Amino acid sequence: MPVLPLLVAIYASGFGYMIMAMLMMQSSLKLNALQLPFSDIMQVIQWHVIAMFLPSLFMGRIIARTSESTVIFGGYVVMLASMLTAIYQPTYNGVLAALIGIGLGWNMLYVGGSSLVARLPGDAHRMQGINESAVAFLNASGAFSAGALFVWIGWENSNWLAISLLTPGLILLVSWKLKRRREHAVAIG
Repeated sequence: MPVLPLLVAIYASGFGYMIMAMLMMQSSLKLNALQLPFSDIMQVIQWHVIAMFLPSLFMGRIIARTSESTVIFGGYVVMLASMLTAIYQPTYNGVLAALIGIGLGWNMLYVGGSSLVARLPGDAHRMQGINESAVAFLNASGAFSAGALFVWIGWENSNWLAISLLTPGLILLVSWKLKRRREHAVAIG
């Protein structure tokens, strides 16, 4: 079983899902704390959900033209930029932009990670089961911790926490890419 690429895939899809769930749920609390009407809060969530699922219509083609690792890298960049937006623009428009970006970033991380697992050599069913179990556990962790984290550390600090949780995945991805380049250079050289 190829451990490093499996870890890259699990980290991307699992932690991407966890952070998306946590921040999506917290966004409603943040907007409510800004005393915005329910219709405005609902609109942010609607745009977030569109950003989560609309890219799935063409993400397979993007992966086929680039690679899973490129899409995962893009997902990390979009998610991290969105969280910085949430931190430094904690207004309606800032939360809206952040949630749209988090939805898009989640799609890239989840679809890219799931596609990577599907292409790995070895016991496909076992690897898929490991990935889906990790995703389910991390998603539930993000969803169940959202309210408590919002009360304990607030919206901005929850986004800093999310950045600190995503950064190791980005480092893992870059390490794997560099290892593959070195192995390829040795193989041809």
